[in-house]
Amino acid sequence: MKRFFALTALVLLLAVSCSNEDVVDPLDASGSASFSLDPEYIAAEIVAETGWPDADGQLRTPEGCGNLIDVQREDVFPGIAHYSYLIKTGEGEYDCIKLHRVVRETSPFKPIRTCKNLFIQHGDGVGFEGVFLYGTVAPSVPGDHAFAIYLAQNDIDVWGDRPELDPRASGSD
Repeated sequence: MKRFFALTALVLLLAVSCSNEDVVDPLDASGSASFSLDPEYIAAEIVAETGWPDADGQLRTPEGCGNLIDVQREDVFPGIAHYSYLIKTGEGEYDCIKLHRVVRETSPFKPIRTCKNLFIQHGDGVGFEGVFLYGTVAPSVPGDHAFAIYLAQNDIDVWGDRPELDPRASGSD
């Protein structure tokens, strides 16, 4: 009986993992993709949208950027804020990710400077808030009962992301 289940699992694994889809090399310049991402422009856009000055003290968004669709900020605990950035990653309607940041602040939009940073991800279908900010979304759980808040309270700048399933629903995550 154990062999039957093992053989069935192996056959299902092989059936699911085989695909006839064409594989596209993202480094192939001859592809038809006209959408391009420049991480420096996206970072500069996040800086400009959140009010953080560039190295020379100026606030600016690079010309022709436009990958940043939405920026939100919310206080999640005294002195700790949660930022979320909806970023377009391709030409398709659903080619988006939502980047999250939980950080201690000296005042709104003034995050502390720290050399301790952490980018966290999970493999669950629940969004960033449901996993790392659980105490802020569950009414029966204390607000400080969240991993990201604990890290931010200890001067760790917490980042995370997930693919955005419906970019039009900016409140979903």
